[in-house]
Amino acid sequence: MIDVRVPQDVETIQGAIDIAEEGDTILISKGEWTETIVVDNLDDITIRAKGGALIMAPDGADAVLRITNSSGVTLHRVRIEGGTGHGTHATACDDMTIERCRVEDATATASDSTTRADS
Repeated sequence: MIDVRVPQDVETIQGAIDIAEEGDTILISKGEWTETIVVDNLDDITIRAKGGALIMAPDGADAVLRITNSSGVTLHRVRIEGGTGHGTHATACDDMTIERCRVEDATATASDSTTRADS
């Protein structure tokens, strides 16, 4: 388990996720980040932003953060802005923890909403 710091160790958040392994923590420094982030098939990681870190959608992106086929993902103090969808999207995930996060200015409408079904 290691901490991967953005931008000290890796220039982008996606770059940090790409090298992360199970149990790692991605630490996002204060600042503005414009990128789409994909977490796929990666278990037990934490994405933690320092106060003042803002992740913004690139033009035309439907989600800033997309998590698929992963479990045990923790998001802490992540602030997301924009996107033509909900700002975040999680599919085929379980045991997610979302703490002190905020999504702003995503343009999804009520008709775009999905319903969560527990089975």
